[in-house]
Amino acid sequence: MAQQPIPEQWRKEVCAILATERTGSLIRWTDDAIARYEASAAAVKVRAGDNNPVWQNEIYQPIRDFLSSPQAKGCPKEMPYPPGYTYDFLFPYRGEGFYGKILLFKDRKRVLVLSAHLQDFEKLSCDD
Repeated sequence: MAQQPIPEQWRKEVCAILATERTGSLIRWTDDAIARYEASAAAVKVRAGDNNPVWQNEIYQPIRDFLSSPQAKGCPKEMPYPPGYTYDFLFPYRGEGFYGKILLFKDRKRVLVLSAHLQDFEKLSCDD
């Protein structure tokens, strides 16, 4: 299976939640996602000459920009837990390729960021 268009409803709901920037309540992160994001974003910022701290909410706008595009494509992912609707995708962050994986909870009011880090592979698993 190749990448497919990410459903507009999913994209709109995820973007609306990310726009709240309510990390810790509406937007949750796995511990691994936090660690990998902080390391990746710090490296990207340092390469750009920016030595300021990394904040989780800095990635929300680039993800929203990507998901707001009608051409946004990715791969649906089956997650055993928690229940919800998950897509992974590749998106740009400060001119570099990043990998994202986000779960929209079944209540469609909260998300779980499973990945947001430098792209460390050439293509998504569904492109095999």
